[in-house]
Amino acid sequence: MSKPGDVVAVVLAAGLSRRYGNGDKLLHPLGGRPLCLHIAATLRRLPFSRRVAVCSNPAVAQLFEAEGFAVVRNADPQIGLGSSLRIAVQAAGNASPILVCLADMPFVTPTHLLALAHAFQAGSADPVASAGPDFIGPPAIFSAGLLEHLPANGEGGARALLRGATTMEAAPRELADFDTRAALEAASAGDLDPSLQP
Repeated sequence: MSKPGDVVAVVLAAGLSRRYGNGDKLLHPLGGRPLCLHIAATLRRLPFSRRVAVCSNPAVAQLFEAEGFAVVRNADPQIGLGSSLRIAVQAAGNASPILVCLADMPFVTPTHLLALAHAFQAGSADPVASAGPDFIGPPAIFSAGLLEHLPANGEGGARALLRGATTMEAAPRELADFDTRAALEAASAGDLDPSLQP
């Protein structure tokens, strides 16, 4: 079992918002604050050793900095998710374990993130991932050593790392991510944790 205080929490926030249209989806308002600040607020409440955000948009980077995150820049986000993960490992100083969260998943709860941390076996190479119907993915906890072997280009390598992972169930709504403007406009702020409302 790992302790939250041993975990470095990383938010991947360098996506290109290709399906969103004009603008950056992470800045789209949801429940009175930009989409990306929901996971930031959740992580800020938890006793992780460090909080890091990998960003490409300076406006998004400023928001995470204001929340007390160490921000590192991904200058080539078009390469793929693997590039952000490699940057995250470097920013974490090769610390282990690393909790990887996505900036477009606003409904993840503190309870679920703590469950992931407690399920990770200290010193293990086996990741712990979130699971829902037909889904295994982030938030997930990896050893830094495992992520170091991830190719910088593409996303397939990241999915491959989760094969055989220990999984922690979460409600489908909790694992929802948002890619389009229409989906964000249809999302209900009522699904957010009231204590995280601005």
